[in-house]
Amino acid sequence: MSTEHETGNVVVLDLGGTSLRLGHMRQGVACPDFQRISSDRLRVDNAQQVLVDIIREYATKLELKLDVVVLGLPGMIDRQQDTFTHCNNIPQLEGQGLQASLSAALQCRVILEQDIMLQLLGEWRGGSAQGSPAVFGVYFGTGIGAAYLVDGDPYAQSAAGLQAGHIPIMAQGKPCVCGNTDCIEAYACGHTLLELALKHSCSVENLFIEKDNPALSAELETFVLYQSFMIATLVTLFVPDMIVVGGGIPQMAGYPQDRLISNVRKHLRKPYPADSIKIQWACLGNHSTLQGALALLDLNDPIY
Repeated sequence: MSTEHETGNVVVLDLGGTSLRLGHMRQGVACPDFQRISSDRLRVDNAQQVLVDIIREYATKLELKLDVVVLGLPGMIDRQQDTFTHCNNIPQLEGQGLQASLSAALQCRVILEQDIMLQLLGEWRGGSAQGSPAVFGVYFGTGIGAAYLVDGDPYAQSAAGLQAGHIPIMAQGKPCVCGNTDCIEAYACGHTLLELALKHSCSVENLFIEKDNPALSAELETFVLYQSFMIATLVTLFVPDMIVVGGGIPQMAGYPQDRLISNVRKHLRKPYPADSIKIQWACLGNHSTLQGALALLDLNDPIY
């Protein structure tokens, strides 16, 4: 799929729980280079102004006159009311008027999209989910993000307000960052790996390749099993054509990708959908957000 578009200069910003990723297109041509900034810069009272400053600094450094800014946000977006909520990792951005204030400050068109939907749109347009009629994206990172894309339409009601990482799974009373207890995210995301690393005196990066630690191996086995439970639940409820799995955790050294897939199929009804569901790994990396932005611009939805 082409990375060129008739739209002019576009900056794409993906707001993750750990880092912000900035990329751009100059006169419709995608640039291969990305910049990472710690998400801690936005954990301040004047987060909206800091966000404006980050985008301006990036555009100024590149001598880029802004035509469009696309933001992938880790929370729930109400486009009609211009409100942003449920942003557990950067709550300072929550509230009303984000799109309007950014557009006014930057003097350009601003498009807001849920971060996982933006990445999934990219995979649908030019990656591992190209042309899939119904694809579920599940991304395991600092938290757990999910999005459901039907016929390439991110505005379908079936995709609205999806918070799959907060499906309850256990009855152990473990707190989740959302304020509830026993969400799957409390047991199977980056926060969990950090806890395991501290418990076993190991770096997070080396958890899945750590040797001679049976207790850690058993806990990681359960960790991956919980992830597979979540995916199997989504497949059972929505029966998509495909599942795309992404995020930083499945890319870690030693992560048992084959085991995750076998666990998912093991916990699905036989033969359908256990044998029919396609399970793919996200393949575009940072460029998924650029492709996702192009998909949004292709839609040319009047809501923006």
